[in-house]
Amino acid sequence: MIVSVIMPVYNSEKYVRAAVESILRQSEKNIEVILVDDGSSDSSGIICDDIAKKDQRVVVIHQKNGGICAARNVALNVAKGEYIAFCDNDDEYLEGLIKDNYALAKKFNADIVRFCRRRVVTKNKKIIRNSVMDNFPFLVLERKDFALYENEITNTGNGVWNALYRRRFIEQNYIRFDETMHFGFEDAMFNIKTYQTFEKMVLNPRVYYVWKNRMEHSTTGKFNMNYIKSLEKGLDEEVILARQFENQTIENGKYHTRLVKNYVYLLYDYLNLAKNKLSIKEKRNILKCFRNHEAFAVKNNYKSIKNQGLFFIVLWTLFYHKCYLIPYCAIHMKQKIFNN
Repeated sequence: MIVSVIMPVYNSEKYVRAAVESILRQSEKNIEVILVDDGSSDSSGIICDDIAKKDQRVVVIHQKNGGICAARNVALNVAKGEYIAFCDNDDEYLEGLIKDNYALAKKFNADIVRFCRRRVVTKNKKIIRNSVMDNFPFLVLERKDFALYENEITNTGNGVWNALYRRRFIEQNYIRFDETMHFGFEDAMFNIKTYQTFEKMVLNPRVYYVWKNRMEHSTTGKFNMNYIKSLEKGLDEEVILARQFENQTIENGKYHTRLVKNYVYLLYDYLNLAKNKLSIKEKRNILKCFRNHEAFAVKNNYKSIKNQGLFFIVLWTLFYHKCYLIPYCAIHMKQKIFNN
């Protein structure tokens, strides 16, 4: 079979059937869908078994709850497809995702094909944001080109669900999800590992994946220091990645673009959203410690930051020069406006 689609499933009885059916409807039929029921306490596991009874391409694995990384790794260990794809249990594949991107993978002998996704944000079942994330051109990249096109790769996002990965490439480089990572950084870490080792990558700006954010079902919960540790772990890998290209990414400024978009903004965002009783002083100390990470101990370069819009320019400039609280207040106001 050409593609194995991996879907961790946890307490998603309202959405999982529609998600799986969007995959099974694809015009390319030579696929397998691996559903990992990660200890669901609702009827998700039963629904998965029912789908499998009706379609032999569906494989169901039931396990005790171990988290999304463990579920994906279990599926990777049994996957048989030439390429691997992922889907969250409440998202949707659009027609052509497998057929078109597999064709590109074969045409260019690519280890990775990354494509565009649509983000749909709902609150109280009403759509409050519907945006296409396609601000990158069609590109075929060799590994030596990474530093040159780092912004374009960054603009495809951190998700693993808007990509195909050659299974042989994943196996040969021992790439798996870090089961100590949480809060969404598991995807970013997985992708950084692939960026460290790929030989050829295709960027396809067409929309094939619908990423659904349901604000009523998404909560940041209480402040968790593991969130900060996950960010720092990602920064460790970013430093390794930058050094592999002899600091080209640092010199051309694109390294800083990745830092501000994938780490600095997310940290400020979390400190604002998390339900916690941290004082302003405590939050400032967290930001200060984060700023002292080795990843930021490089000469600043604005060559690519200047193309990222005024918001990111100001955010990066203030953070880099250790003015921590002004961006915090600005993002706090931005969130209040958005949530209202």
